[in-house]
Amino acid sequence: MPLKINTVLIDETVVLTLQGSLNEYSSELQEIEVHASFDLSLDLRYLTAINSIGIRNFQKWINKIQSKRIIFLRCPRSFVHQLNLVHGFLPERSEIRSFYVTYYSEATGAEVEKLFIRGIDYDVIDGQFMLNATEVRDAYGNLMELDDIKGQYFKFLSYYK
Repeated sequence: MPLKINTVLIDETVVLTLQGSLNEYSSELQEIEVHASFDLSLDLRYLTAINSIGIRNFQKWINKIQSKRIIFLRCPRSFVHQLNLVHGFLPERSEIRSFYVTYYSEATGAEVEKLFIRGIDYDVIDGQFMLNATEVRDAYGNLMELDDIKGQYFKFLSYYK
C-alpha cells in the first residue's frame, strides 16, 4: 500500500496522519513543509510498515522540519522498534505522546495492542520512564503478558521527552 498523508490544521498545530508503508516509494513526505511557527503532530496509527530506505527518507524529511515541537501519536510497534534501533531517528525536540504495546495471552493465544498514553500508562521524568500499573486481560479474564522484552521495548522513552 502506498503512503497516504492526511493533513489538518488544528489551532497552531499541523496534524499529519500517515497511512500505509514508509519505503522507497513514499516520497510524498518530502513535499510537505511546516512553517516554523506551527507545531507538527504525526498520527502514525495507520502506518503498516517501515523499511531501511523509508527510515532514511523519513529522517531526511523530519530533520528539515523547523517546528519547535514535533509530537508523535499512536506509534505502532514497527515504529517503536526503529526508535530503539536507529540512534537519532527523531530530532531531540520530539515528544512521544502515545504508542502501542503488544500483549499476549498464553491461555488463549490472543494478542492485544494496548495504546500507552503519556501521563496515564507511563510518565517520563528527567529522562527516566516510569510505567504505571497496567494490567491487560484477554476476553476470558486471563492476565496477559508483554509480548516483548520490557527493558528493550521501552528503551526509546529515555531518549525522547
